[in-house]
Amino acid sequence: NHRDHENIRVLECAVGATDGAFVTMNVAGVLTTANESVLEEYRSLDWASAFVTGKQVVAPLRTLDGILESDGVAEGFDVLVVDVEGYETEVVAGLSLEQWRPRMVIMELVDTHPDLHATAPADARLGQDFLTAGYVICFKDSINTVFVRDDVWAAAHSGRGGSVSSG
Repeated sequence: NHRDHENIRVLECAVGATDGAFVTMNVAGVLTTANESVLEEYRSLDWASAFVTGKQVVAPLRTLDGILESDGVAEGFDVLVVDVEGYETEVVAGLSLEQWRPRMVIMELVDTHPDLHATAPADARLGQDFLTAGYVICFKDSINTVFVRDDVWAAAHSGRGGSVSSG
């Protein structure tokens, strides 16, 4: 869909903790995942099972650090979106958050989802890691969490008479 957009670069790889390795992706349409536990969970859920195909694709892994560096992305860039069906911890493991410090991070964390439990403990820890790294949660529902860097949050809310809390 985006190959002809001049400001979008399509990379045929997976993003994870290490460069040079490979990962098996379990094809399931919008629910395609490299996480076997999540795949098993999808197979057991009425609303998700129809997406699971049984097909697999092997993809080379690259770290987010490597991709950002090779593309010349500036530190403190605006938005990072991570929605990788249970592989979020692995993606973030390849990101030096203290270096890149995106202003906003939108991440699929299912720690409070009523149906998805395979990654809930890891997702809760990942969310806490962002709070510890100087982010605040400005929105959270059962599947998406929006983090904003605390200095950006404070600047946006200065002079409004409210207090800022990170947890």
